[in-house]
Amino acid sequence: MDKQLIAILVIVYTFLFIMLVIDAIFIVLFFKRKRNKKNESASEVKDEKTKFEEELQIIKRMIPENQVINDAIFKKDSNLTFSSGKILINSYGLFVLKEINDEGDKIEGNFNQRQWILHKENVDYYTNNLFWDLRTNIKELIPFLPNNLPVIGILVFHSIPEVQLTEFPEYLLHTNINDLSSLMYEIKSKLQSIVTADNINKIIELLNNKRVKK
Repeated sequence: MDKQLIAILVIVYTFLFIMLVIDAIFIVLFFKRKRNKKNESASEVKDEKTKFEEELQIIKRMIPENQVINDAIFKKDSNLTFSSGKILINSYGLFVLKEINDEGDKIEGNFNQRQWILHKENVDYYTNNLFWDLRTNIKELIPFLPNNLPVIGILVFHSIPEVQLTEFPEYLLHTNINDLSSLMYEIKSKLQSIVTADNINKIIELLNNKRVKK
């Protein structure tokens, strides 16, 4: 075989080998980056869950008679179902906690507006009125509950530091996850402790009877 042809083949095969190595490196880096993002996402979810549990522990120390029903699906008398956020029941009433995991710099809106504005990295996004969903959640729970039981809905923001919401009714509130226990302390200072431990257990039983069993 001609020496010049051999030299050309060596160069070509060397080039192809280098390209294969580069492709392999890019593939490894791609999957590594993807795995890291997945791990970061799982870690963020774990941190959010941990912080929520920490706030609940503070609330339980502040108001010992506390029961929690985690996110669940309930069945109406019409056999239709609806999902609910976490439900916290204590001597001051029943609290529906709707966790908001959207990320952004700021959210603003009015209770009477169908859509709110979420500001994120100098871009504005429209999102549905979160208070309306929470209000619907409460309305669907009320038929299961005793009369005269105070019911309050709370939007709990995990990753939006600035919240500017206006004209919402007194039974709907909002807070950052870091301030949930502080908000509960404020509620405690304004409401009377009227729900007994026995009644708390009865309410839990009423709600559990309406839960859709998995």
